[in-house]
Amino acid sequence: MTHPTWNSLSLKIRSLIINSIMEHQDFRRAWFICRQVSRSFKEATEHAFTIRVMPNAKFSFYISGFDGLRTGDPVSRQYRYCRTLLMNLPFSRLTEDGTGAVFRKNGSQQIKHDETPTSEVEIHIGDDWLPFHVMEPILWKDAINSYLHPGTAKISPAASIGRSGLKFELPHIEHVNDDCEEQTVTIPCSPLISILMAQEMELGEELKLVAMEDPENILASRPSVEQGTIISRFPRFEQSMITAVNELIRRQGDGSRQAWEYFEYGLEDKERVMSSWYDEWAKYVGL
Repeated sequence: MTHPTWNSLSLKIRSLIINSIMEHQDFRRAWFICRQVSRSFKEATEHAFTIRVMPNAKFSFYISGFDGLRTGDPVSRQYRYCRTLLMNLPFSRLTEDGTGAVFRKNGSQQIKHDETPTSEVEIHIGDDWLPFHVMEPILWKDAINSYLHPGTAKISPAASIGRSGLKFELPHIEHVNDDCEEQTVTIPCSPLISILMAQEMELGEELKLVAMEDPENILASRPSVEQGTIISRFPRFEQSMITAVNELIRRQGDGSRQAWEYFEYGLEDKERVMSSWYDEWAKYVGL
């Protein structure tokens, strides 16, 4: 009886094998290692990572060109000074050839601070108040151009890629396409995944170092500690994440960034970070 060889397996099976044996840092390292083995390994690795990573990804960028916004009807209208708005584009689909990730704006997107639909927002440009939805395509195009052509942009590019409740700054990538009418941005998967995995690997290393100093990790090695000792874990996990991010910022020499900027919706959105990073932290702590 002959046994199937790696190359005789279908792409789907090879991808499942890669997905099944990797987790946390091993999975991230596999992106850089397995693609160097052979052409079939590269194909299977890129397929495995694309279907596992991209559905949870989100492309974000800031639009600017105004100095205020107001919401509500003329009687209850609220005004606030504002020069930027964050646009979040969740993953929508892969391109037909499977090499590009299409991110599309959610039609019901709202202003985060008061949950006002963007269709009910007016922005202040010059001396005029204008409906945001009318000006959005123009502001969108300016913002995307600032990312696509950073050397010639009038405004500083500020794009990020988020996954599992965290977001990382997205440096310039070639061959990014946008459609402001359809409100989509298409980004090649391979360089995008490379950026994500490299950033997550760095954060994972910092998280491991922080977890090694966790009280429960230290106490677990002491036989005299009673088994009934209860230590609240989530606040420690949250603080470990913040400490790890701060150390990542320090190592990267980016003093302009703050830890909360790495969390997709600020520190209050704990559930998504908890579900993705808690198990990794717990493993390092030894739970």
